[in-house]
Amino acid sequence: MAFVVGLLLFVVVVGVRLWERPWPAIAIEPALVLAGSHLYRRAALRTRSAATPDGRRRVLLVSAVLLASGLATLVLDAFAA
Repeated sequence: MAFVVGLLLFVVVVGVRLWERPWPAIAIEPALVLAGSHLYRRAALRTRSAATPDGRRRVLLVSAVLLASGLATLVLDAFAA
């Protein structure tokens, strides 16, 4: 997504415009989904509620659902294009 930064007369668009080239986007976005779910799992396992077995199980379940939903979204986007 491009970000518009600037004043009333001076506008600068910042972004990589990756959505205009579908094949590089399809190659890069799964890495972003994997990295995001890994970082979430790692951060959530460091919380106090993950110290119990039920808390750890809940963290792993949520991170698996996060990964599965992200990958499902990517698959649906790839076939919709």
